[in-house]
Amino acid sequence: MDVCVERPSEVRRLGFVVEPFVRFFIWGQDITISQVKKMQKKTVFDVEIADASGHSVVQMSQEEIAEKATQSQGTWVFVNDQLVNASDVAAMNLEAGSRVRLMPGLIGGQDAPTFHVEIADSTGHSSAVMTQAEIAETANRSAGTWVFVNDQLVNASDVAAMNLEAGSRVRLMPGLIGGLFA
Repeated sequence: MDVCVERPSEVRRLGFVVEPFVRFFIWGQDITISQVKKMQKKTVFDVEIADASGHSVVQMSQEEIAEKATQSQGTWVFVNDQLVNASDVAAMNLEAGSRVRLMPGLIGGQDAPTFHVEIADSTGHSSAVMTQAEIAETANRSAGTWVFVNDQLVNASDVAAMNLEAGSRVRLMPGLIGGLFA
């Protein structure tokens, strides 16, 4: 950074307005002492930002960190390995060298259990792995589908509310139509 401090007499002689006695010239621009002090207070932090592809490290000011943290809902902010509220970052007293990490929020819970399902049709049968909700949707999609759970015929509309046990044998078949045709 090229900084040149001029003496008050030289500044006055050149016709500049003097704000208490000294002005700075940075990158060819004339700025005041109060502006320099604001620049000095703007500490930057190395911020680790995680996403689906990994993480990147960028330098950001506290204001930029606060803005980035509140941009997407659910962002987790860690300062020195402690989880903090994203909306509190702007008002925090961050020290130089603080370790800041922004992470996407994690959603916990178990995946729905899946079942091996045999689906019969006019060409034979196929096998699929489905959740209970998918079994119910498939069974109700075509009218007359017969649903067998552990070799017991059950009503297709009852499948969603059933208490299926892990390892249950599930088969979907087209309904059989019997009778005499003339």
